Amino acid sequence: MKAEGAVRPSMLIVAENDETWMVEPLSRLVARSFRCTVRRAGSIRSGDLRWIAGMSVTFLRSRSTALLRALDGIDAGGGLVVNRPCAVRRARHRTTALAIAAAGGVPTARDYEGPLASIPFPRAVVKRRFDDGRSRPVLYERGRTAGRADRIVHAQELIDSPWEHKIYVVGDELFAFEQRPTLNHPDKLATRRRVPVDAVLGARARRVAEAVGLEVAGVDFLFDRGEPKVTDVNSNQGLHTFSEGYQALEAYLLGRVRRARSCGEDVATAAG
Repeated sequence: MKAEGAVRPSMLIVAENDETWMVEPLSRLVARSFRCTVRRAGSIRSGDLRWIAGMSVTFLRSRSTALLRALDGIDAGGGLVVNRPCAVRRARHRTTALAIAAAGGVPTARDYEGPLASIPFPRAVVKRRFDDGRSRPVLYERGRTAGRADRIVHAQELIDSPWEHKIYVVGDELFAFEQRPTLNHPDKLATRRRVPVDAVLGARARRVAEAVGLEVAGVDFLFDRGEPKVTDVNSNQGLHTFSEGYQALEAYLLGRVRRARSCGEDVATAAG
């Protein structure tokens, strides 16, 4: 193995097909530390696996089912993939993510997965079972909400809170924001404001991310009668929405590669 620092490590960034613009600023930032390549998730094919395996680190910002299958082999072979495909799958399935959080002792919104007609809550927020980053939550009110009765949905009991609290986890670093929930304001990012990291929310966000297996995550909370409850766990973080996000990610990824090399490995086995 070459001496540390003799050659810049190589980094592959994989984004959703229409979201490469989100990670292009990251690729420019990390160019000082990595030989960086950006690819769309849909452009990765099984024949690329040997090439990807030769990268020092792959940063995954995609929920693509085909991509996750392709990267399973890299991950299983000891390649450094952040976030790991298995963790992205857990986060993507909302019911699974909340169940993992609850099992870890973190309070979560009461939720349900099943036919629309059988939602047990008088008022609820209805979401797609699998997070695709594009669909918007819909307010459900028993007896008033139309739709196919047998449609399988993920529903959370409505928590009437004026603010949603988002904690970004980047390795050991935390970043906190408040914003209006989507049901209250369609462009919630326009209402976002940076806030100090609350000790309770920060500790719970860390615990949830670790339980799901995410090294880089976004965890959403709503306060229910004074108790912060997790409503979403996101593997496709919005780090591009604030200035320090990508800087923290660059430092974290470089540290991961350096730790792998210090252990005498060509590539590291991802944490989790």
